[in-house]
Amino acid sequence: MDLQNTIYLINNEICTKTPCLKPNTLIVYDVIRIIDKKPLFFYLHFDNLTKALNKFFNFGIEISSLKQQIKKLIELTNTTKGNVKIEIFSKNETIQTVLHFVPHYYPTPDQYDKGVTLNYMKAERKTPQLKTWQTNIRNNANEIKSKTNSFEVLLLNDENQITEGSRSNILFIQNNTIISPPSNLLLQGVTRKVLLNIISENDKLNYKESKVYYKHIKKFEAAFLTGTSLNILPVAKINDWNFNANNTIIKQLISSFKIEVEYDINSFKYD
Repeated sequence: MDLQNTIYLINNEICTKTPCLKPNTLIVYDVIRIIDKKPLFFYLHFDNLTKALNKFFNFGIEISSLKQQIKKLIELTNTTKGNVKIEIFSKNETIQTVLHFVPHYYPTPDQYDKGVTLNYMKAERKTPQLKTWQTNIRNNANEIKSKTNSFEVLLLNDENQITEGSRSNILFIQNNTIISPPSNLLLQGVTRKVLLNIISENDKLNYKESKVYYKHIKKFEAAFLTGTSLNILPVAKINDWNFNANNTIIKQLISSFKIEVEYDINSFKYD
């Protein structure tokens, strides 16, 4: 039996299915990658969750409690690696916390080497800086990915600016400068935050935020995605426009990110 798909922790109690929720229930969530039975970048994920919970529910979660729930789920499922989803919502005026493993896809070595293909759709998150579940965006993106055989779908706002991916952040490279859409327009993912820290500590790397209009993407030399399952993933093509997936800066960032991952996993402790 696949224990990853059959065990849920609901308020730290073992269950075999999630609670039934009314349509449009507000769900604050995050997904944490597990490596060697430890949550990667746990404290950054915890910070994101705390901000969202304070905003929507005026409610917090104890850091030690969340650590132990993750540890318990990992032990119950006998899991070494995977993705844990944390969902927090209100049901019958009671806060519910649900933890469970979710299916994941990690890019192949070939995709890291050659890059991936992206498409786009018109969509905006209601609260771009806070992670809440929006089923319509995810479903529409999945449909476009299936129809176009794309790896990811970029979101365009009403002004046709690229803001982010349906489940990732995107950055571009032009003249040795790393360019991101404005932070206030996107969900600032944990992998992106780690990346920005890497950039800030390297005097040879330049970074800026700028509006990125879809019609202007041809001016960029390279592009890459960041995300929990992706880490840093080169982009080969957006719709019909090609990018350099072997860009030197991207390769440098990938190497630096691997060092950050190793350090974080080795230093994390449940106690």
